[in-house]
Amino acid sequence: MTQSYHLRYYQQDGQTTLQTIFRSHSGGIGFRHYFSPTFFMGLEGGMARWRAVTDESFKIKAMLRFEIENQLNFEKPSSQLKLSFSYLEDIESQWLAAMDYSLKSTAFRIDFSRELILGSGLLVHTVARRAAGVQLAQAFGQKADLTLKGTYAAYQSIDGDHPRFKTYRGEAGFNYAIVPWLKARVGYSFFIQDSWKFGGLHEFARNQATLSLTGEIP
Repeated sequence: MTQSYHLRYYQQDGQTTLQTIFRSHSGGIGFRHYFSPTFFMGLEGGMARWRAVTDESFKIKAMLRFEIENQLNFEKPSSQLKLSFSYLEDIESQWLAAMDYSLKSTAFRIDFSRELILGSGLLVHTVARRAAGVQLAQAFGQKADLTLKGTYAAYQSIDGDHPRFKTYRGEAGFNYAIVPWLKARVGYSFFIQDSWKFGGLHEFARNQATLSLTGEIP
């Protein structure tokens, strides 16, 4: 069992209302405790300073980060399972939970998360994004592989002044190495955005098919 220590500092910028632009500074000290080379738990504590740029007002609050990860290796069948979870309590709570599983030539991932991002529109504002995603990758020998991805996400500004909306993304791609220096790819993707404001109507939808050849020059 071993331990490691670290210092961390980061900055966030965003907008909560049409007038209030903010900047936050967070810093802390933390450690990781390794129960084994593949199993660790980490904890970090510090302070976050939230300042409104427009009127110079500010808030100070405690910052807490927790993370845990465990990787399990199985001999029969020869496979690997990794479970991870991280949580951050800062200006707004954020977290990520994920499971990765691999078996010979197959890899599978499922994850759930809540994070803060900068949303676009007439004005930039800070948005809480809740998402669930799934990915599958399958290799066929040394030359070909197939990937499938899907994500559902719901967006809402942290002050509630902007409309909520949700998105659906999907992607499928097949890659094949014709010769070592020439690869072909066939893919399909779609994106749909719905708004709660208009009763779930499709505000935007996109379907795209691709066919590409990629050559590598020695």
